[in-house]
Amino acid sequence: MTTTTVRMRAWWRRASRAASTAANASPPWSTYDLEAFRKHYYLRPHRLARRAWQILSRVGYLRLVNGILKRGSMEERAVRLRIGLTTLGPSFVKLGQALATRPDLLPPEYCLELTKLQDRLPPFPEEEARQILKEELQQDPKEVFESFSHYPVGAASLGQVYKARLRGDATAVAVKVQRPRLQEQVALDAVVLSMLAKRYAGKYGIQSDAALLVDELVGRIFLELDYKREANNLDRFRKLYDTRETHGTNTPPGGIVHVPKVFYQHSTRKVITMEWMDGIKLTDQEGVRRLGLDTQKLVETGVFCGIKQLLEDGFFHADAHPGNLMASPGGALIYLDFGNVAEVHKSDRDGLVKAFVAYVNNDPAALVLALQSLDFLSPSTTTGDWIAALSPVFEEKAGPKKMDFAGAVQHIANVAKLADIPFRVPPRLAPVIRSLAALEGTASAVQSGFQVVSRSYPYVLRVLLKDRSPEMRRMLLSIVLNTDGTVRWNRVKRLTEAVQNSNNETGGWGFSEYQETYVQALEDGILFLLSEQGNQTRRALELDLLDAYRSTLGEFADGSLSTRGKMIFSRLYRTSEQSSFALRLLVSDPNFFIQLVSTTTVQSDGLRALFGLFLGLCRETGTKAVEGTLLTISRQMHRWTAA
Repeated sequence: MTTTTVRMRAWWRRASRAASTAANASPPWSTYDLEAFRKHYYLRPHRLARRAWQILSRVGYLRLVNGILKRGSMEERAVRLRIGLTTLGPSFVKLGQALATRPDLLPPEYCLELTKLQDRLPPFPEEEARQILKEELQQDPKEVFESFSHYPVGAASLGQVYKARLRGDATAVAVKVQRPRLQEQVALDAVVLSMLAKRYAGKYGIQSDAALLVDELVGRIFLELDYKREANNLDRFRKLYDTRETHGTNTPPGGIVHVPKVFYQHSTRKVITMEWMDGIKLTDQEGVRRLGLDTQKLVETGVFCGIKQLLEDGFFHADAHPGNLMASPGGALIYLDFGNVAEVHKSDRDGLVKAFVAYVNNDPAALVLALQSLDFLSPSTTTGDWIAALSPVFEEKAGPKKMDFAGAVQHIANVAKLADIPFRVPPRLAPVIRSLAALEGTASAVQSGFQVVSRSYPYVLRVLLKDRSPEMRRMLLSIVLNTDGTVRWNRVKRLTEAVQNSNNETGGWGFSEYQETYVQALEDGILFLLSEQGNQTRRALELDLLDAYRSTLGEFADGSLSTRGKMIFSRLYRTSEQSSFALRLLVSDPNFFIQLVSTTTVQSDGLRALFGLFLGLCRETGTKAVEGTLLTISRQMHRWTAA
């Protein structure tokens, strides 16, 4: 017997023992553990090979027929893509749901067709659903439910929903039952997709850590399979945002949010029983009009809640596509499906606010610092190189600046790619990007032309103004001040206009939470001007006011109002409107107003600044009055001489 034969037999015996041990071991499906999944399936290479072939062959076919040959109309290709994703299973259905809200990546025909993946998938047999119910509830479903629909009212990627009534009080409930054998299938996809990501990411120029992104995507799907976790998410979200619980403190005035209650006694890891909520899809334009609902108010409520979830509370619905949002007959925005919920750390929330404000204000240096803090940019690249690379994003030659979240990220990525500078989406922020993309995709589908970035700006500024931490106050100062302490009046104008717009959209300046936020910001701003750190800004502000006053008096002294004078008066009029708004906020809180006045008058720097400004105004008034009098006498004498 040769040495090779002996080795082959020894290897075969070891493989057989390992396979036998693995067959007797319990499957590692209890929690998401990619390494455990790998060990499980590496002993079953035929399963890995078959699944990899299914994925590659289907993707290759779609690329050939849809991408290269472009066979059929756009609608036919969209249907082909939807069927292909459905055939590949829940992981790819989830991918299709995400793509359905990305009109910046796919044609509208594709997005429209992929929305069918949100709740119109082929259902699994009723017999299997009832068997799962019986096993999970440990009793016959007839003992729990007085009535139970024979057909699901909706079938999604991970489960399907039935309408039922509880035995006893006949409460209407929605019962979601998980599809059978999902954990094993998702675990297999996790292993195969991570292998394919490592193999093909570099070939197609994907700069993000593709393996980590796949791990994060499939890992979140695996987390969604635990309906107990979803029930806890739902309950926490309801306590934060349901208007019936919060009495409107976490929604804009007039906006109503409803979240279903959970019946924990009839919920398990694979079954969740919730309050039944009547409603129609937000994208059902005809149905919304028939009910007489205000679509703009619904969209505004969704945007407000979405931004608040991400930037204030840090606990957000990461899958707010149109299939998970409805409008009730009473005008409430209904949130559904809380399997995909994520949290954002405070440092990341601050970084997102900085990046948002810097992008809107065309500030590449601040944007680079924000993106670096969020790990979008490689630390190996210098800040100067990044500023030079991103500056074209704000120039006309780079094309119009994108005013949607997903488009902005893609635009920055494209510019970075042209400059050959690495740019990546950190895996921990991938749910945030998907959530924002879903939010703006839903908003655009409901209200065409809705620009989420510009409409969200007042809400983001509210977050910035509300946060009194030193870091966020420094950021606010960096927005309105130049490095030499002079005031960026165009930024101040945009800030006050955004505050006024936010105030108008939220029920007027008397709305208590907004009022308190703006009063606190005014207080911090005035105290900064009166502090030693504000000396340079205070002096620059005095010079700006005197210069504006001097220019205005000069126009009067000349006896006519030039184009420049009209511009100055227009600016003064707008400033007076904004100052009036600020003054109303100040006097609305007498205690704060008295405290602020006393603080200003007690501080020597404050008195000196006010006195210096007063003397300067008097000096300019006196000088221009003499000049005006002499010019008037001169003109009159000229008229007499000419006569």
